[in-house]
Amino acid sequence: MLSPARGSKGEPSWATPFAEGTPPLRHSSLLPRLGDLVLLPRPLLKLEGTDVLHETIGKGFKKLRYLSPRLFAAVCAGEQIDAAPLILQGGKVWISAEEAGSLREPWRAKPGENERSWRARLAATPIWSVDEVPRVTVDRVSSAAAYYEVGCVSYAPEAGLALLVRFDAPDSKAPFEHLLTLLGESASAGGAASAMGPFSYKQKDDLELTTPQHSSRSVLLSRYIPPDEEIASLRDERASYQ
Repeated sequence: MLSPARGSKGEPSWATPFAEGTPPLRHSSLLPRLGDLVLLPRPLLKLEGTDVLHETIGKGFKKLRYLSPRLFAAVCAGEQIDAAPLILQGGKVWISAEEAGSLREPWRAKPGENERSWRARLAATPIWSVDEVPRVTVDRVSSAAAYYEVGCVSYAPEAGLALLVRFDAPDSKAPFEHLLTLLGESASAGGAASAMGPFSYKQKDDLELTTPQHSSRSVLLSRYIPPDEEIASLRDERASYQ
Protein backbone atom coordinates (compact mmCIF):
# COMPACT_ATOMS: atom_id res chain seq x y z
CA MET A 1 0.00 0.00 0.00
CA LEU A 2 1.05 3.60 -0.56
CA SER A 3 2.11 5.54 2.52
CA PRO A 4 -0.28 8.31 3.65
CA ALA A 5 2.71 10.43 4.72
CA ARG A 6 3.21 13.87 3.18
CA GLY A 7 6.31 15.72 2.08
CA SER A 8 7.39 19.27 2.92
CA LYS A 9 5.32 20.73 0.06
CA GLY A 10 2.20 18.75 0.95
CA GLU A 11 2.78 16.17 -1.75
CA PRO A 12 2.35 12.41 -1.12
CA SER A 13 5.63 10.97 0.15
CA TRP A 14 6.04 8.85 -3.00
CA ALA A 15 6.04 12.07 -5.05
CA THR A 16 8.73 13.85 -3.00
CA PRO A 17 11.64 12.79 -5.27
CA PHE A 18 9.77 14.25 -8.25
CA ALA A 19 9.18 17.52 -6.38
CA GLU A 20 12.88 17.66 -5.46
CA GLY A 21 14.05 17.09 -9.04
CA THR A 22 15.43 13.58 -8.54
CA PRO A 23 12.72 11.38 -10.09
CA PRO A 24 13.17 7.63 -9.47
CA LEU A 25 11.56 6.87 -12.81
CA ARG A 26 10.73 8.53 -16.11
CA HIS A 27 7.87 7.66 -18.41
CA SER A 28 6.63 8.60 -21.84
CA SER A 29 3.26 9.82 -22.93
CA LEU A 30 0.75 7.14 -23.83
CA LEU A 31 1.74 6.11 -27.35
CA PRO A 32 -0.22 4.10 -29.90
CA ARG A 33 0.87 0.54 -30.56
CA LEU A 34 0.17 -2.07 -33.21
CA GLY A 35 0.56 -5.44 -31.55
CA ASP A 36 3.86 -5.15 -29.66
CA LEU A 37 5.14 -2.50 -32.08
CA VAL A 38 5.24 0.86 -30.29
CA LEU A 39 4.73 3.91 -32.49
CA LEU A 40 6.97 6.84 -31.60
CA PRO A 41 6.38 10.55 -32.24
CA ARG A 42 8.04 11.83 -35.38
CA PRO A 43 11.16 13.90 -34.61
CA LEU A 44 10.74 17.29 -36.23
CA LEU A 45 13.77 16.82 -38.46
CA LYS A 46 14.18 16.55 -42.21
CA LEU A 47 13.26 13.14 -43.59
CA GLU A 48 16.15 11.89 -45.72
CA GLY A 49 15.64 9.72 -48.79
CA THR A 50 12.02 10.63 -49.42
CA ASP A 51 12.26 12.18 -52.87
CA VAL A 52 10.58 9.19 -54.51
CA LEU A 53 7.86 9.13 -51.86
CA HIS A 54 7.10 12.79 -52.52
CA GLU A 55 5.82 11.83 -55.96
CA THR A 56 3.12 9.57 -54.47
CA ILE A 57 2.43 11.23 -51.12
CA GLY A 58 2.76 14.89 -52.00
CA LYS A 59 1.47 17.03 -49.15
CA GLY A 60 0.83 13.89 -47.13
CA PHE A 61 4.14 14.44 -45.34
CA LYS A 62 2.41 17.07 -43.22
CA LYS A 63 0.11 14.39 -41.78
CA LEU A 64 2.92 12.19 -40.44
CA ARG A 65 2.80 11.93 -36.64
CA TYR A 66 4.14 8.50 -35.66
CA LEU A 67 7.03 6.32 -36.82
CA SER A 68 7.94 2.73 -36.08
CA PRO A 69 11.09 2.40 -33.91
CA ARG A 70 13.36 1.56 -36.85
CA LEU A 71 12.23 4.62 -38.82
CA PHE A 72 12.38 6.78 -35.69
CA ALA A 73 16.01 5.79 -35.14
CA ALA A 74 16.86 6.46 -38.79
CA VAL A 75 15.40 9.97 -38.65
CA CYS A 76 17.30 10.72 -35.41
CA ALA A 77 20.55 9.57 -37.05
CA GLY A 78 19.92 11.59 -40.22
CA GLU A 79 19.83 8.40 -42.29
CA GLN A 80 17.62 7.58 -45.23
CA ILE A 81 14.37 6.01 -44.16
CA ASP A 82 12.88 2.83 -45.58
CA ALA A 83 12.34 3.26 -49.32
CA ALA A 84 8.85 1.78 -49.15
CA PRO A 85 7.35 2.15 -45.67
CA LEU A 86 3.81 1.08 -44.96
CA ILE A 87 1.68 4.20 -44.61
CA LEU A 88 -1.33 3.78 -42.34
CA GLN A 89 -3.95 5.83 -40.53
CA GLY A 90 -4.42 8.24 -43.42
CA GLY A 91 -0.71 9.08 -43.55
CA LYS A 92 -0.24 9.62 -39.79
CA VAL A 93 1.68 6.37 -39.22
CA TRP A 94 4.71 5.01 -41.10
CA ILE A 95 6.12 1.54 -40.44
CA SER A 96 9.17 -0.01 -42.04
CA ALA A 97 8.50 -3.02 -44.26
CA GLU A 98 10.75 -5.20 -42.08
CA GLU A 99 8.88 -4.35 -38.87
CA ALA A 100 5.51 -4.71 -40.59
CA GLY A 101 6.48 -8.26 -41.54
CA SER A 102 6.56 -9.24 -37.86
CA LEU A 103 3.05 -7.99 -37.06
CA ARG A 104 0.44 -10.39 -35.77
CA GLU A 105 -2.98 -11.07 -37.25
CA PRO A 106 -5.02 -9.34 -38.52
CA TRP A 107 -2.22 -6.99 -39.61
CA ARG A 108 0.12 -9.51 -41.21
CA ALA A 109 -0.36 -10.67 -44.78
CA LYS A 110 -3.01 -13.37 -45.17
CA PRO A 111 -2.26 -16.65 -46.99
CA GLY A 112 -2.35 -15.99 -50.71
CA GLU A 113 -2.44 -12.20 -50.26
CA ASN A 114 0.14 -10.42 -52.39
CA GLU A 115 2.11 -7.48 -51.05
CA ARG A 116 0.16 -4.86 -52.99
CA SER A 117 -3.18 -6.10 -51.67
CA TRP A 118 -1.75 -6.39 -48.15
CA ARG A 119 -0.48 -2.82 -48.18
CA ALA A 120 -3.78 -1.55 -49.55
CA ARG A 121 -5.74 -3.42 -46.87
CA LEU A 122 -3.59 -2.03 -44.06
CA ALA A 123 -3.78 1.48 -45.50
CA ALA A 124 -7.58 1.25 -45.46
CA THR A 125 -7.80 -0.23 -41.93
CA PRO A 126 -7.80 2.37 -39.14
CA ILE A 127 -5.59 1.65 -36.13
CA TRP A 128 -7.78 3.95 -34.05
CA SER A 129 -10.91 5.99 -34.64
CA VAL A 130 -12.38 8.94 -32.77
CA ASP A 131 -16.13 9.21 -32.32
CA GLU A 132 -18.32 11.82 -30.66
CA VAL A 133 -20.47 10.24 -27.95
CA PRO A 134 -23.64 12.16 -26.94
CA ARG A 135 -24.17 12.89 -23.25
CA VAL A 136 -26.82 14.68 -21.21
CA THR A 137 -26.36 16.20 -17.78
CA VAL A 138 -29.27 17.22 -15.56
CA ASP A 139 -29.08 20.10 -13.09
CA ARG A 140 -29.94 18.85 -9.60
CA VAL A 141 -31.74 22.05 -8.64
CA SER A 142 -33.63 23.07 -11.78
CA SER A 143 -33.76 19.64 -13.45
CA ALA A 144 -32.75 21.41 -16.68
CA ALA A 145 -31.01 19.14 -19.17
CA ALA A 146 -27.84 20.12 -21.04
CA TYR A 147 -26.59 18.21 -24.07
CA TYR A 148 -22.88 17.76 -24.78
CA GLU A 149 -20.54 15.37 -26.57
CA VAL A 150 -17.30 13.71 -25.54
CA GLY A 151 -14.63 12.17 -27.70
CA CYS A 152 -14.24 8.40 -27.58
CA VAL A 153 -11.14 6.73 -29.02
CA SER A 154 -11.56 3.12 -30.15
CA TYR A 155 -8.70 0.82 -31.18
CA ALA A 156 -8.70 -1.95 -33.74
CA PRO A 157 -7.95 -5.57 -32.74
CA GLU A 158 -4.31 -6.01 -31.67
CA ALA A 159 -3.94 -2.23 -31.32
CA GLY A 160 -3.98 -0.02 -28.25
CA LEU A 161 -1.72 2.12 -26.10
CA ALA A 162 1.81 1.70 -24.76
CA LEU A 163 3.66 3.39 -21.93
CA LEU A 164 7.46 3.42 -21.85
CA VAL A 165 9.03 3.55 -18.39
CA ARG A 166 12.65 3.73 -17.24
CA PHE A 167 13.21 2.94 -13.58
CA ASP A 168 16.26 4.77 -12.24
CA ALA A 169 15.61 3.50 -8.71
CA PRO A 170 14.93 -0.26 -8.50
CA ASP A 171 12.49 0.16 -5.59
CA SER A 172 10.31 2.51 -7.65
CA LYS A 173 8.87 -0.20 -9.87
CA ALA A 174 6.47 -1.79 -7.36
CA PRO A 175 4.83 1.52 -6.22
CA PHE A 176 4.48 2.62 -9.85
CA GLU A 177 2.79 -0.62 -10.86
CA HIS A 178 0.51 -0.30 -7.82
CA LEU A 179 -0.51 3.20 -8.92
CA LEU A 180 -1.11 1.96 -12.45
CA THR A 181 -3.31 -0.84 -11.15
CA LEU A 182 -5.30 1.56 -8.96
CA LEU A 183 -5.81 3.88 -11.92
CA GLY A 184 -7.06 1.03 -14.10
CA GLU A 185 -9.45 -0.24 -11.44
CA SER A 186 -10.78 3.18 -10.46
CA ALA A 187 -11.97 4.02 -13.99
CA SER A 188 -10.66 7.54 -13.46
CA ALA A 189 -9.18 7.42 -16.94
CA GLY A 190 -12.60 8.62 -18.10
CA GLY A 191 -16.28 7.77 -17.97
CA ALA A 192 -16.76 5.55 -14.93
CA ALA A 193 -20.53 5.63 -15.40
CA SER A 194 -20.19 4.53 -19.04
CA ALA A 195 -17.55 1.86 -18.30
CA MET A 196 -14.98 3.52 -20.58
CA GLY A 197 -12.31 4.09 -17.96
CA PRO A 198 -11.12 0.72 -16.58
CA PHE A 199 -8.06 -0.86 -18.14
CA SER A 200 -5.43 -3.50 -17.48
CA TYR A 201 -1.82 -3.63 -18.58
CA LYS A 202 0.85 -6.16 -19.49
CA GLN A 203 4.57 -5.75 -19.17
CA LYS A 204 6.45 -6.32 -22.43
CA ASP A 205 10.09 -6.62 -23.46
CA ASP A 206 12.29 -3.56 -23.37
CA LEU A 207 12.19 -1.30 -26.40
CA GLU A 208 15.54 -1.42 -28.22
CA LEU A 209 16.49 1.82 -29.98
CA THR A 210 19.79 2.51 -31.70
CA THR A 211 20.13 6.29 -31.72
CA PRO A 212 23.19 8.58 -31.91
CA GLN A 213 25.14 8.52 -28.64
CA HIS A 214 26.65 11.98 -29.11
CA SER A 215 24.31 14.63 -30.44
CA SER A 216 23.51 18.29 -29.85
CA ARG A 217 19.77 17.61 -30.05
CA SER A 218 17.21 15.60 -28.13
CA VAL A 219 13.66 14.50 -28.77
CA LEU A 220 11.11 13.92 -26.01
CA LEU A 221 8.76 10.96 -25.88
CA SER A 222 6.63 12.70 -23.27
CA ARG A 223 4.64 15.88 -22.98
CA TYR A 224 6.52 18.90 -21.70
CA ILE A 225 5.34 22.14 -20.13
CA PRO A 226 8.35 24.47 -20.04
CA PRO A 227 9.02 26.64 -16.98
CA ASP A 228 9.32 30.36 -17.62
CA GLU A 229 13.12 30.27 -17.70
CA GLU A 230 13.14 27.72 -20.55
CA ILE A 231 10.55 29.28 -22.86
CA ALA A 232 13.17 31.41 -24.62
CA SER A 233 15.23 28.33 -25.59
CA LEU A 234 12.20 26.85 -27.35
CA ARG A 235 12.18 29.86 -29.68
CA ASP A 236 15.69 29.06 -30.85
CA GLU A 237 15.94 28.33 -34.59
CA ARG A 238 17.23 24.84 -33.82
CA ALA A 239 14.26 23.98 -31.59
CA SER A 240 10.84 22.64 -32.56
CA TYR A 241 8.03 22.57 -30.00
CA GLN A 242 4.39 21.63 -30.32
